[in-house]
Amino acid sequence: MKEYIIKPIEIVVTNDIEKLIESFNLKSKFIVCAGKEKVGKTAFSYKLLNRILSDENKVWKPLFIGMDKPLVYEYWNDKFREKIDNKKAIEAFGSVPFVYPFVNEQPVEYLTTIIDKHKPSLIIVDGFDSLLKIDESAEDKRLIIKLYFLYSLLMNVFVEHKTTIIITWRNNYNINRKQHKAVPITYWELNRPEYLVEEITDYGATLLKIIE
Repeated sequence: MKEYIIKPIEIVVTNDIEKLIESFNLKSKFIVCAGKEKVGKTAFSYKLLNRILSDENKVWKPLFIGMDKPLVYEYWNDKFREKIDNKKAIEAFGSVPFVYPFVNEQPVEYLTTIIDKHKPSLIIVDGFDSLLKIDESAEDKRLIIKLYFLYSLLMNVFVEHKTTIIITWRNNYNINRKQHKAVPITYWELNRPEYLVEEITDYGATLLKIIE
């Protein structure tokens, strides 16, 4: 297990994620990133997106799948344009496809068409569990089926196209740490370090654990 202190809410490029990006360049990865609500998972997604778009050594083709409300991503898209001053990243950001598979009851299957069209080298799926509720209604069961369908679809994309995939997930909806279809899954856990290590008090500092 590896541990890093990062600041996900600072979506500008900082040295704290360099080793993560270096590992992407070595081989494709299937990553499940879990953390409590409000720990900064969506911000972290944008921080990673900013870093790969400003990469001087590799041209990335990201696809961003937003599972939360579109207004959440409108906010972060505006924040990205406001905070980021790297010309290469800003230009590339304008061409990143943002898709919302559960808006207006769009079938999850249409993502296959989008992936085939854009041929992304990186897929970020933010807020994978956002639409799940606590009760056991028929609606929830239908959503769970769609989520597992999407999860299987992403695994197939990883195997067939060697695409790096990052999924963010709330801790209270656990995905068991196991391998699926021979896909080597890397698990990231985000925790505010003040909950764990009292001497770390920098605002926004977050402990990232990497379990492979």
